[in-house]
Amino acid sequence: MKTYVRFLLTASLVLATAFTISCGPSAAQQAMLALPSVEEVKDFEDKLAWLKTNAKSGESYVIEVTRNEKINDLFSSPGDFSYKGKKDITIIIKGVGGNRSISTGEAAKGLFIVGSGVTLVLDENITANGIKAAIGGRGF
Repeated sequence: MKTYVRFLLTASLVLATAFTISCGPSAAQQAMLALPSVEEVKDFEDKLAWLKTNAKSGESYVIEVTRNEKINDLFSSPGDFSYKGKKDITIIIKGVGGNRSISTGEAAKGLFIVGSGVTLVLDENITANGIKAAIGGRGF
């Protein structure tokens, strides 16, 4: 009986540790978020994550899209440009090396959510596909 209980406690501890480790950002994600500018971030969705963590009031950011991109996140909205307590943020998305598109995957909640105090500019060579219009600033 003691062996069985010890096994259950050990198994529970291993599962709890694994869950805790898997829920936090990986070392690679932490390093990416610590980069000094969005220009140094490589992937589109990583650039959006960098902005979510690092955007500052009164700043402008340019996101260059070098290939067609798909936002495909079931549980969050990577294209959420809402920054609580911050204002006067401009985000410019532009295609590089030709016409580029940003679209939603089947699981995505929406393409972009633009919060109060944020200006989103779809600049040269960029097309947004799969947009669902929403009322009340909830997204498009």
